[in-house]
Amino acid sequence: KPVGDDHLDGKPTILLALAHDRVSGRGRALLDRVTAGVLEPQDVPAVQDLLDTAGVRLEAERMIHAEVEAALAALDRPDAAGDLAEIAHRIGWRTQ
Repeated sequence: KPVGDDHLDGKPTILLALAHDRVSGRGRALLDRVTAGVLEPQDVPAVQDLLDTAGVRLEAERMIHAEVEAALAALDRPDAAGDLAEIAHRIGWRTQ
């Protein structure tokens, strides 16, 4: 989907949560427009610049990297295949 759709929709994302703790002043006012769902399409680049300047995108990428590394390390466990099979069955045959 196009970059910025989540911002235009006012969708709560990890990027916004991280930015909330790092941004103040005019930047906070812009974030408030995002979370209120009243952002205009022409404001999306300003939001993206704000997230970059605040280091939010870099932090999110670090978090993703850490989670991928943890997942790959978990696959090295001897019982990983059995655990994955159990999860697959739960997902595939859930009754909800």
